[in-house]
Parts: sequence; structure tokens; C-alpha cells
Amino acid sequence: MYIQNNSEKMHYLIGQRILRKRKELGYTGSQLATILGVSQQQISRYERGKNKVDLLHLFRISIALKTPMHWFLEDITEQLAQFLDDEPKYQPIANKKYNKMQLQAEATLYSK
Repeated sequence: MYIQNNSEKMHYLIGQRILRKRKELGYTGSQLATILGVSQQQISRYERGKNKVDLLHLFRISIALKTPMHWFLEDITEQLAQFLDDEPKYQPIANKKYNKMQLQAEATLYSK
């Protein structure tokens, strides 16, 4: 679905900022995981956008990386807008039957 795809892209962009800051400070994924008390795989999933970073974990990551929490969210709007510009605006799911109200709702979502 359109909204879910945007959410995934947003989490990917946040994860890329985590990765960038971690590398900038010279930490390995394992080192950051140890500091945060999570697995290295979890850090990798955050950085690839496969797992959503909740606010508490983002707060802990910002402390561990000595970076203001807002830095991880900066420019997300512009970057997400670039992703959206590259997507088709309306793509109904194939083989799904829609009633009139569902079609109107989806058309409204995609027209913005």
C-alpha cells in the first residue's frame, strides 16, 4: 500500500543516517550494538530500514552516537519527497475488486 511504502522509505532514510553517523564516529555495528544492549543484527536491520526504530531506541542511539536526536530526522521530508516524485501516483492492486467508495478514497490519497 502507498502509505506503508512511504513508511518503509522513511525508516530506511533514518537508518541510513544512523549508519552514516556510526561510520563517521568510527564505530562498528557490533560496538554500537554492545553499547545499546541489542544484537548486531538489530543494528543492521535498523540501518537497512528493515526494522522500524522506535523513539526510545532512536533516543538511545542519539546518546550513544553523541548526536542530537533531531539530526536523524533532518531532511527526511525532502528526501521522502524525492522518493515520492519517482513513484507513479496511482497504481491499483491487480486482481483486487474495489467498491466505489474504496476507489474514491484511493484516488483522493493519490491525488495529493
